[in-house]
Amino acid sequence: ITPLWLKSLSGVLTMLGIFGTGLVIANKEVILNVSGWFYIMIRRPFVMGNRVSIGDTIGDVLEIRLLDVTMIEVLPRSQGGQSTGRILHLPNSMVFTQTVANASKEFSFNWNEIVVPLTAGSDWKKARDILLIIAADSMEDITREDSRIQDAEQSHDIHYNYLTPSVYVEYRNGAILLHLRHLTEPRQTRVLTDLIWREVLVRFARMKSIQLFEGKYD
Repeated sequence: ITPLWLKSLSGVLTMLGIFGTGLVIANKEVILNVSGWFYIMIRRPFVMGNRVSIGDTIGDVLEIRLLDVTMIEVLPRSQGGQSTGRILHLPNSMVFTQTVANASKEFSFNWNEIVVPLTAGSDWKKARDILLIIAADSMEDITREDSRIQDAEQSHDIHYNYLTPSVYVEYRNGAILLHLRHLTEPRQTRVLTDLIWREVLVRFARMKSIQLFEGKYD
């Protein structure tokens, strides 16, 4: 009787194995999403309130659930980085297949560059000095004593030699390019860029020796 019983049990186990395999395949996405949730909870690549990009999607995290992440969509930095108002639901499995970038967790600031093109005959030294004055007047004074900078250095070994705004000069295709590089909180980039450009246009208009380049320099 025992050999017959074992033979019958083997058939049952085979059927259960086939059924289990089919069940796993049918629910593969659900299993991956739950696994992604465990990864997010344990590894914590982002938390609620962070501005993140997952693949080509950028947004502020509103909710982290068992199967998906809810975000409010944000435009790319090249388009201003402001909210579109659309609510997105992304499956948790994307953390395994897409690049995840966090703009506000490990380091509270982003480096932003504003390119100001001048004609070749412009007084670029004077223009550079004006840009630095505008930056000093418009931006938050960020120093190494700032708790956000200290947290980044101590927790993640993120270290920069210079934190103050700087201007780099480049000549390209007949234009003198002044690159104003500065730190900013992710949600303030658009507002700060607007403020700086307003000041640039007003102050440069008063200077006959400084002319903005109107052609293509890329």
